[in-house]
Amino acid sequence: PLLQKCNQFIQFRYVIRTLSKSKSKKGKTQMKIREVIRPRDAEEVLDLLEVENEMKKCVLFLQDAYTKEFKVGADLSIFEQMTINIENDQYPLNEIGQISKPTQRMIVVDMESFPQYIKEAEAVIRDSNMNLNPNTTGTLIKVAIPQVTAEYRQLVAKKAKERLNLCNEKLRNIKAMNEKLAKNHEGLTENLEHGIKEQLSVYLEHYKTKAMEVYKAKEKELLH
Repeated sequence: PLLQKCNQFIQFRYVIRTLSKSKSKKGKTQMKIREVIRPRDAEEVLDLLEVENEMKKCVLFLQDAYTKEFKVGADLSIFEQMTINIENDQYPLNEIGQISKPTQRMIVVDMESFPQYIKEAEAVIRDSNMNLNPNTTGTLIKVAIPQVTAEYRQLVAKKAKERLNLCNEKLRNIKAMNEKLAKNHEGLTENLEHGIKEQLSVYLEHYKTKAMEVYKAKEKELLH
């Protein structure tokens, strides 16, 4: 069995997916789906399924951030989802302060119970993607809700694009890191290395496309 396994590995063949267009009988242009290296053919070098899962998580994280952090206008739920880093632990803002909305254009965070974390609370509000400017009096952090104008919508959409760029950077880093891991594997053949690189490129382009779709949907929501 061991000899057979070695022979299978030596005789390993992969097919690089190539994009090509062909005409169907009805004259419609179709895209042929490329074949890529199977995860089990690379498992001794790299866990491709885990790599894909890492990239998928990046896109899901982007989608979650868009849902929670990127909105025009502001309500209590946005503030409740904010978290403060205290001694390397994350705490929801509504556990550190009491959040209320006395008027349609004002959010108040009462920090009476934890006044020592006022600066941290101000920072997380200021660093949100809603262009908010907290104003503190005593232990009360007052946040005026910006008027929803075309300029404000464009500003939030610009910050959403920045988050997309960050997601794409993380995807590229995952690809580069795993290419390096594979290259440093002892006994890696040239064919297998090339096949893994090709598969990683396919993953990268796929999840960059998914991330762009998520961004475009959010951009449409923000600008209309």
